Amino acid sequence: MSGYFDFYGAPSRGLIIKTDINGEMLWYKTVSNTNDFTSIWDVNPTYDHGFILTGGTGEQTNQHNPYIMKLNKCAEPEWCRIYNTPNPNDEWGNSVYQIPGGYIALFYAYGSNINYERIWLCRLDNQGDLLWKQVYAQSDTSIFSAEGIDLHVTSDVEFIINGICYYPDPGIIWPKILRPFIIKTDSTGALSWELPWSSINGESFHGESYSSVTDKQGTIYSAARHIV
Repeated sequence: MSGYFDFYGAPSRGLIIKTDINGEMLWYKTVSNTNDFTSIWDVNPTYDHGFILTGGTGEQTNQHNPYIMKLNKCAEPEWCRIYNTPNPNDEWGNSVYQIPGGYIALFYAYGSNINYERIWLCRLDNQGDLLWKQVYAQSDTSIFSAEGIDLHVTSDVEFIINGICYYPDPGIIWPKILRPFIIKTDSTGALSWELPWSSINGESFHGESYSSVTDKQGTIYSAARHIV
């Protein structure tokens, strides 16, 4: 498991914990200095039985920036990449997975329009260098303030992003209401579709979408919260 900890308001430090099958802690490691304000939002296994993790860190600037860190099977750092951007707002990595030829990561970051460019899928090589990036929530101008929360990699190495956006009820422009938001892309990051859940079986659906899984037939099952 991963996360961060602090002591009575002191700067946070990234934390990894290994437990046994009963949840008893076997060991823990920190992955930052005491003044870095580093958090870990996701950690996953790699092909060599190590780990890849992502989150946000203030090591190089006064605000959080996304980073990717590779650890070996003993949880010792092999390399780390911090992705600094000129935007003054906090940004971070939400999800990261190893895929053939490198890694795929979901970043919460800002483009030139901070209200409409926040969901970024980043393809990285084996050392964490950026190969390409794609921004989403661009297909419908009614989608506002979208955020990606979680990334799922399908068996054929395509990508599903779960998150939220604000979207109006059918037939009106305002107000925009919190909706679950799901994005599907191909292996190159090209958009297949993106969908705010405005209604289900004729009932208006408000809330958030947290994660998805797929079965062998490609059916998507998503966990979400419905706010009545």
